[in-house]
This record gives sequence, C-alpha cells and structure tokens, in this order.
Amino acid sequence: MEQFTIECLTPIHIGTGHMLGGNTEYIYFDEERMVSVLDHEKVLSIIGEDQITKWTDCITNRENMHDYLIKRKPDLISKDISLHEIPIGSSTAPSPQKTKEGLGVFPEIRQQFTSAGKPVIPGSSLKGSLRTAYLTGRIEKDPDNYVGFINNLGRDGKKSFAFTDKFLQKNFLGADANRDLFRIVLIGDTAFDRTECIRAVALNQYGKSDFQMLDGNKGRRNVAQFVECIAKGAKGKGRLGLNATLKQRIQSHTKAQEARQAKQRSYSDNRRKRKTPDPMKIPDQFELKVLLKQWHNQTLDLLEDDLERVFQAQLPHEARSYSGDLEGILDLSESFSDNEYLIRVGYGSGFLSMTGAWQENNMSTDAYDELCYSLRARTDLPFPRSRRLAEGGSPLGIAKMTIE
Repeated sequence: MEQFTIECLTPIHIGTGHMLGGNTEYIYFDEERMVSVLDHEKVLSIIGEDQITKWTDCITNRENMHDYLIKRKPDLISKDISLHEIPIGSSTAPSPQKTKEGLGVFPEIRQQFTSAGKPVIPGSSLKGSLRTAYLTGRIEKDPDNYVGFINNLGRDGKKSFAFTDKFLQKNFLGADANRDLFRIVLIGDTAFDRTECIRAVALNQYGKSDFQMLDGNKGRRNVAQFVECIAKGAKGKGRLGLNATLKQRIQSHTKAQEARQAKQRSYSDNRRKRKTPDPMKIPDQFELKVLLKQWHNQTLDLLEDDLERVFQAQLPHEARSYSGDLEGILDLSESFSDNEYLIRVGYGSGFLSMTGAWQENNMSTDAYDELCYSLRARTDLPFPRSRRLAEGGSPLGIAKMTIE
C-alpha cells in the first residue's frame, strides 16, 4: 500500500443524503459569518429546561432562534452552542427566505460526509471515479465497439428503451462481483480538517455561446443550494494500492480454470458436462501507476473540453470566473511531477465526469439521441446542459493527488 495526499483545488462535497435544517439543526451568525451546527445540550444549558416549550414554539412558529438565544445570553457566539462550525466560503450566506405565508425560513444545507468527526472523501468515492476512468478507456479502445450496439446498453421497456450499465460492467470489468477487476483495488478514506459552506449555482447552456443562470424548464431564476464542502486548499492523507495476494491468487485460479475449460472442449459433444465459468482475467496493464495516469488524463480531457465550450462565451456574473478557474487548473497541471495526478470526484462534477463522456463518440447516433431524450425531453438544447459551480464560478470536485 502506498500513501497519498489529496489537496483540494476547488471545494469538494461528498453528501450523506441529509439536509441540515435552519433554526432546528443550525443557526447562522452573521457577525462571524459562521454556520453553527447545533449541540442541543449546549442550547439547553443556555435556555434552561423550563424554557423547552419556548424553544419548540420558536421551531413551530419559524421564529429566529438566534434572536431568542441572544436574549438569554447577550454575548453569545457560535462556539457556545455548536457541535461543529462551518465558515461561509462564498459571498452569499444563508438568510431567511420569505414563504407565501410571509414567514422567514432559513434554507437547508447539504451536509458533508464525516467519519469520526472529520470531513472525509470515502475510499469508495475515489474508487468509483477511478473505475469510471478505466471503463472509459476500455470502451474507447475496444476494437469490437461493444457500445455501438444498442442491445448491449439496455433493454426495451414498456414505453421506451431502458438504459443500464450492467452489460458494460460484465463485458469490460467482470462477469459478476466475484470476478470484478476492481476487487483488487484498495483505497482508504481521506480525512480533512475543515469544511466551508458555499452557495452552489447551476450554469445552464442554451446555445453554442448562450449560458444563463436560469432554470431551462420553467424559465425562472435558478434555485441555488447551500452546500457544506471540504474547503479549497484543505489537505488529507490516505492509502491505496493493489491487493497483491488476491491478485496472485486470482491469476493462479485463472490458469486452473482455463485448463479445465480446455479439457471440457476435448469431451465429445454428446457427453454432458457442467460448464466451467469463464475465468477472471487481469490485463497486463492493470497496474496502479497506469490506472492513476488514465484517471489524470481523463480529468484533463474533460476539463479541456468544458473550457473549449465556455471560453468564448459571455458568462453570467455568478459564473464570471469559471473559464479562468478551469484555465488556471489546467495550467497548474502542466507543472505536475510524475507522481502527481489531477482527479475529480463528488457533487457537481457533472454527467460527463460521472459517466466518462464516452457516449457521444462511441454510441450509434440513434442510441445517443435516445439516451439524451431519456435524460432530458428537450432535444433543442445542448447536452449536457447544466453544470454546478460555486457562486462566482469555481468548478467543484477537483483535486491533486500526490503519491508519496
């Protein structure tokens, strides 16, 4: 196993599925520009057990809990009531939003995944991104163009074609979980020391150079999200490698299976014999440095492609730095040493990063059009149309991995 360091070049978010509720799970301190995730025992010590009813009334009536606590403790600061604190990392901070009833409601915040109290990028998230890069490479170099046949991409459903990747997984990565190539890839969790709260916005494309901060379906302003992220510049350490023992055992087992298959083929056709499953084969180039280089190159390709899309465009103010930030990251990557890799992971990385961006150039035209339509009914818009950014224009989910 080798040790690595991940440095966040942009904010990175790995979600838990949980949204922090304003006034109930967090309180915002404007003077400190700090989100305080509530420690309810600390809150109770300030208001007193005899005031629990008042506390629940504040929640029910959507009253500002911060103002009530200030009355109970005039010198209140975030640390007095926090389980942990999240500094604001964008120009816009959470503020009460007016509802139809005229009540002020603080927006929810997407919570960052943590382990043992630390913000974490799970090894499974890193492994999933690496796996996608490897799968894309296999697809693009496939001489048989497996993905060029639509029946390898899914099955006909009741109303439309149902796309699935299970056939791709079997063909390129292994027939089942026991014969999956990535069984031998081991990546541990990476813990960091700080998070920040950003306002994430959606940049939507309506033409070759027409980008807007609008919702394309209803023509209304985009609904932004507040997101707890691992902060830009934060560093964390982890370990990764290939399980050499398992790899050797698989290779030995593969030779034995191939021998059994050869023996079966020598039996006469009229003699029944249970078929030996196809063996799990590990390609010669399935080595850690090769895999990491594939991951790095695919990330570069995707960022370069997106920069080309937006470079000449007049971007909205909320996305003003996007092209410059992409260009800066690409310039930085040119100075990387042989043991440094550009990677992308997590929320906001977009459809192309999540899937590997092999579809347009490798699927048949009809199949690709069907895929686009299944994901978005509006066929007059570029695909993919949307990308998530931090307010101001920073992309999300980009990091440098250094093998030590």
